[in-house]
Amino acid sequence: LDASGAPSLPFAPSSLPPGLSWDSLSQYGAKVTLQPGELLTSQGNLNREVLVVPPSGAELSVTTDYGSPDGPLTLATMRHGGVFGAEGVLLGLPSVSSAVLSRSSPPRVVISLSAAQLRGLRLSQPQLAQQLLAAAFTQQQDYLWLLARRTSLWTGGGHGGANLDWGSAQPQL
Repeated sequence: LDASGAPSLPFAPSSLPPGLSWDSLSQYGAKVTLQPGELLTSQGNLNREVLVVPPSGAELSVTTDYGSPDGPLTLATMRHGGVFGAEGVLLGLPSVSSAVLSRSSPPRVVISLSAAQLRGLRLSQPQLAQQLLAAAFTQQQDYLWLLARRTSLWTGGGHGGANLDWGSAQPQL
């Protein structure tokens, strides 16, 4: 477990770093209350704000739709906060996954940062902005690793499948 009590496994998305100050971030963004079942990001859509979910025990489901008749694949269920939407705000790229507050979770307060607010944060508190962006892109990298890993298993027929290419997604223990 990491310092916040979240699993620290190679296949678990990274948690918010302990040094990322919620109080400091809230000075630059708006506090928004998410309702159960509400989307934070939607796969394929461009996000206009960065959403920071505190490590408060909110349950988030991160999914991706890869065209299966079974519906979207759950990449992760997180209970340790996170940063969502940075790829849209900073790079103009659509989200690679959807993130939703679980229907069983109570309403949660998150911090919403627009591009202008993020720019203000970078100018006045560059270290805090760097921590926020590092957390966002580390988490995004974790999702892409999960997606690549699972894709190699699907196309290969599972761990015992004849077409599984271990070179495309090495297990890391």
